[in-house]
Amino acid sequence: MKIAVIFTGGTIGSTEKDGYIAPGKGGGEKLLNSVSGVSLEGEWIYFTDSSVLQSNADRDEILYEAYIPMTILSENSTGLTIRNITESIEEVLRQPGLDGVIVTHGTDTLVYTAAALGYLFAESAVPIVVVSSNFILDSPLANGWDNFRYGVAFLAHLGRQNSISKECENASKGVFVSYRNRDGVPRIHRGTAVMAHQAYSDEVYSVLGKEYGSFEKDGERCRFVRGESMDVISSVGFGQGEDAMHQPDAGAGFDSRLAPQLRAPVTWNAPILQIYPYPGMEYPSIPVRTKAILHHSYHSGTICTDNDSNAAVFFAEAEKKGIPVFLSAAYGEGESHGECDTFGIDKKHGERSRYESTKAFEKYEIITLSAASPVAMYMKLWLLADSGEDVIKWMKRKIPGDISLF
Repeated sequence: MKIAVIFTGGTIGSTEKDGYIAPGKGGGEKLLNSVSGVSLEGEWIYFTDSSVLQSNADRDEILYEAYIPMTILSENSTGLTIRNITESIEEVLRQPGLDGVIVTHGTDTLVYTAAALGYLFAESAVPIVVVSSNFILDSPLANGWDNFRYGVAFLAHLGRQNSISKECENASKGVFVSYRNRDGVPRIHRGTAVMAHQAYSDEVYSVLGKEYGSFEKDGERCRFVRGESMDVISSVGFGQGEDAMHQPDAGAGFDSRLAPQLRAPVTWNAPILQIYPYPGMEYPSIPVRTKAILHHSYHSGTICTDNDSNAAVFFAEAEKKGIPVFLSAAYGEGESHGECDTFGIDKKHGERSRYESTKAFEKYEIITLSAASPVAMYMKLWLLADSGEDVIKWMKRKIPGDISLF
């Protein structure tokens, strides 16, 4: 199995000196040496450094190709950082016989890079896995060893599945994140499904808890178990109208050449203004280079629209300047979660209801987005804007890389 590993720095590539953590040397080699190969027996995967190996298992030694395009702490990531990583991946994907790509990354901005790559490489037949570590690898608390280890195991699993079924090959396209939380379960997430970290937590979750899958461990062996129903859009179709928020799954005869042609960010900063609601908030003036506004919402999909706020002035300024406003973290029309509808009203007791404050959405021409990771919506909007695409058209529609949750 041939895997290209792109080292970018971050905690997983850092050491501690004089009380400070900074990118160091030598960690990458130790990481590669930690998994020299895998053996597969049916759906079970053994690591060849394991003391227990089945004699009839198919052994596959791993050939790593290492690349170091940068060495930074991920909190210093910019649009140009994402461009650099993108160009590095494009370079390694030109190699023949490549079975997978692993990108090591810092945890602080892991979800942003994973989401960006999830859109930029949504159609990549070679799977890409982003891995990180919550502590430096010298720490006994570090999960980086497992994140890398099970990232390799996941690539081995995909390789086996692809040899069995063409349908599996289509499902393995794109970008994933390998991460073990403190519960000890190694999980695999879609790059565009990961959510932003909560304060004081290094744990990684997918939107609505719908990760792509996880690894079940049984002594010295493990196997991949697919997660809840959730898929990634790998092609775009037309036929539901310009405002179609939900597209059928890929494989329905859609022509992906009609999808927007995304490119990595061209400047260090994003032309996107993000707004977060909080009590007593005062809307800011809109910066000159703003091309779009992403307005986040409370858990119920609401924002402050009271007359006492300066919301009317803000939205009027956006309309005057021709800047579209998108609302994230609110279920789109026709979406629901569990036994509750979009705004938390029990579906078993009558008609769908919305909070009164949402009446202002139409007045202020706010475009409510389909349910998705807010981080992914930010990166999608940034990529669309920097690529010169019609942001209103494509933010209303599913594009390659978007998650289908319902």
